[in-house]
Parts: sequence; structure tokens; C-alpha cells
Amino acid sequence: MPAGLNVTNLAGNSLTLNWAASTDDVAVTQYVVRRGGVQIATTNAATLLYNDSGLISATNYNYTVTACDA
Repeated sequence: MPAGLNVTNLAGNSLTLNWAASTDDVAVTQYVVRRGGVQIATTNAATLLYNDSGLISATNYNYTVTACDA
């Protein structure tokens, strides 16, 4: 599991998520980003951020990021 999920560049309808690389005994190939439990993106293993837009101002969102092994 990646650690240190942070939100930066918070604006009225967008934000940037960033996290620390996951470490385990098998090479991580990608990360899956979910908002409210629904997958919204995948990134390659070298990309430790995701820009989300089209959000509604003054609304709470719940994000998770999961590492996927080779």
C-alpha cells in the first residue's frame, strides 16, 4: 500500500493527489486511484500523483490509492 496520500493544489473544482511509492517483495507496476470506492484512474509506477478535476466545490471526496504488482 502506498503511504502518505496528500492533497495539493486544491482549487474550487480540482486537486492533485500525491503519495509515496509502495514497497514490497514484488515490483509495483501501477497505482489504481479510486474516488468514493470507484476506480477513476491508473498511473504507471513512476507517477506518484494524479490530477482530478470536474469536482463540485464544497463537497467532500474520499480517495484511495492501491499499488498493483507485476
